[in-house]
Amino acid sequence: MEIDFTREIALKGILHAHSTNSDGILTPEQVLSFYKRTGYGFVSITDHNKLTRVSTDDLVVIPGVEINLGRTALGYDYHVVIIGLEEMPSENVRRSVQELIDWAKSQDLFVFIAHPYWSMLSMEDLLRLERYDAIEVFNTGCEVEISRGYSGVYWDYLLHAGRSVFGVAVDDTHHYSFDALGGWVVASVSEPSALEVLKSLKGGNFYSSSGPEIKRYKVERTLVEVESTKFTTIRIFSGKMRGIYFNTDFLKVVREKKFGFVKEFVESGEEGVYSAHARLEGGITLDLSLGENFAKFKIDGNLPLEKYVRIEVIDEKGRAAWLNPVRI
Repeated sequence: MEIDFTREIALKGILHAHSTNSDGILTPEQVLSFYKRTGYGFVSITDHNKLTRVSTDDLVVIPGVEINLGRTALGYDYHVVIIGLEEMPSENVRRSVQELIDWAKSQDLFVFIAHPYWSMLSMEDLLRLERYDAIEVFNTGCEVEISRGYSGVYWDYLLHAGRSVFGVAVDDTHHYSFDALGGWVVASVSEPSALEVLKSLKGGNFYSSSGPEIKRYKVERTLVEVESTKFTTIRIFSGKMRGIYFNTDFLKVVREKKFGFVKEFVESGEEGVYSAHARLEGGITLDLSLGENFAKFKIDGNLPLEKYVRIEVIDEKGRAAWLNPVRI
């Protein structure tokens, strides 16, 4: 599978934000202005249990809502975000989390489970539900307020259990200061429209980020390639006890050839671009190119991967991009 975000419009957007219609400090119109002037191409305002209607010609606006309902194993609410709806679901539909998800899918909407870690969901809480499109892998507000914004372990558990679930990064902002501009999605679209964004979301043709920009990635059973802005770390997650970790500091180890698993290592630097090629034990090769603001990573061969692959790209500031999983 290969996704090239340079072939179409890469539209940056926010999928979880609140206005004065629930517990945010900005009016819906101010929310749109806030994200427009900071470079976003689409916005979904997801007020609590209330559908906020607002429009502008300046960017794509997609109606959304965050609905609190149900009870988890620890007695808390689930928070379910629905994107693309034109009317609120009835009270009958909102009797259970699964009924709500089923209703959303029957309407061809995009639905995800908000902040699993913040909500203290158990893995069984997530497994008992079906048909949701995604979970929040990163939530800015939850991270800066109580350090529970990252939910990658939930994502891997679901993928390992055979679920096909995407990951979204969001702000979930209320204050539009410290809790904003920390998590977004970039959708590949043919034109900036609500229909195109929803199509991209439902098809997984997007990535999530808190910093790095992804240009292209390709995943096969024996190959992983990533092209992005400059990074320091690539984390490749897979099924069972499998995966790959790469950090640019690894090059120092390889250069010194202190370990027997390095069979060959060649590096060069021309016109501001650093390149390296390594042949490792077990028939694995690694190729890397690093420029001022771009990076290319390729690893192929007999890779320790099983069932699925998902990738995180991390830059020197510790900010991450999360790529949607590929089944292998």
